[in-house]
Amino acid sequence: EVNQVMGFAQAYSLDPEQSLFELGMDSLMALKLENRLERSLGRAFPTTVSFDYPTVAALAQCLNDWCFN
Repeated sequence: EVNQVMGFAQAYSLDPEQSLFELGMDSLMALKLENRLERSLGRAFPTTVSFDYPTVAALAQCLNDWCFN
């Protein structure tokens, strides 16, 4: 989902610890990511999720906790 929102090729390998905002994510992209995650996972997330969990690793852990715990 992150690659799609940021316009990266599917095969692009993100550093899971690098800030998405350092990679070029802006507030509109953050909102698009939140919307895509909601559609994909079938549940609502705060609009600040990308700001609160700004790396792939942090976001993945957050989604795991919210969806499976």
